[in-house]
Amino acid sequence: MTAKPARRIGMVASVGGVVGLMASAGLSGEADTTDFVSAFSVISFVGIVMYATAELTDPRFDAREEPTAEKYARWARILTERCFRYAREGNCRRVRRVEPRVLFYDRVFHDTVFMGDPEIATCMSRLTDPPPEGEASPPSVVEPRTPDG
Repeated sequence: MTAKPARRIGMVASVGGVVGLMASAGLSGEADTTDFVSAFSVISFVGIVMYATAELTDPRFDAREEPTAEKYARWARILTERCFRYAREGNCRRVRRVEPRVLFYDRVFHDTVFMGDPEIATCMSRLTDPPPEGEASPPSVVEPRTPDG
């Protein structure tokens, strides 16, 4: 038997067993329902075991080992999507903190997509973040770095 019919039969048997147990409990004041409780308990147990076995042995749900390159590319995409949001919120400090990870995971994606976004590029070009609203800018001036030092 394949997994789909076994799962369906298991589900029906387990739910039917529980419904039978509830009916037996409701009738317990009227008659002796010990045999019914035992029978519906067995039906429910067999249904649960059948459903679980079918679910665990279904080949559609086998875990696929993701190659490292695919995993890193996926992580670079996820981090870049977050940085799109950070840049639009004006959180350039966070964009600059995440950028080295994107570069490590996928250099081509970093150079084309990450740095290709105008807001992210603006954040990355700033040497310091602007002060929060209502505060004066800091008095010190940051000199750009020269290639030799």
